[in-house]
Amino acid sequence: IIIMALAIIVAFRYEVGTDWINYKQYYYSGIAFDKPSGKAEPIFMFIRDICYKLGFSHALFFLVNSLISLYAIYKAALLFNVRNVYITFFVYLSLFFCSLQFNIVRTGVMASCVWLAYAYESQDKLIKAIVWIGIGSGFHYIALLFLPFLFIINKRLTTKWFVSVLGVGVLLYVIGFGSKILELFPFLALIDRVSGYVDSGEAESYGLSMGVMFNMALCVCLYFKYRKEYD
Repeated sequence: IIIMALAIIVAFRYEVGTDWINYKQYYYSGIAFDKPSGKAEPIFMFIRDICYKLGFSHALFFLVNSLISLYAIYKAALLFNVRNVYITFFVYLSLFFCSLQFNIVRTGVMASCVWLAYAYESQDKLIKAIVWIGIGSGFHYIALLFLPFLFIINKRLTTKWFVSVLGVGVLLYVIGFGSKILELFPFLALIDRVSGYVDSGEAESYGLSMGVMFNMALCVCLYFKYRKEYD
């Protein structure tokens, strides 16, 4: 009931979300204006084509994508043996719902698929995990970057390793390493606004946002508070 209620809210919203008009225009035109080829990822495009050819409005298209995303989270919670699944949705609603359901829709579905893939990996079901990474890439190609982590996610992180990775990451940001990589390989900047995320001086650069700093702080707090219980 919760999943359906949330999906209906997502589906029948009106002018809610920065990308609302972009996805609506994509649905009725079939052209992804943010892509040089005009084509979106295959599964996302397939769902659009089916809904459009059957004569449904964009609301049903939004509904289907939201249902896939929310169900994947529910299934992942079960596989992770979360005792109270409602807690999972409470956290999702508190931190991610507005962003992943109202704005970056393709990224939202992809994130849910990746989460489900990791849940299957926690049950030693590698094939299903890889399949769900593949499904996620059908909504956003960046899901493929999460594939290698399937093979290291079960490794216990030592404090030294954790602090080193975090420290190196911050250092690379401070010295502008991402911008230097883009200068060497300019074509990378064309991949879904990568240039904005590495703060290369673009007009729409995101930089080290409050959200990123909050996520890092949360990660550090959770690690040091629960590292003895880490599973």
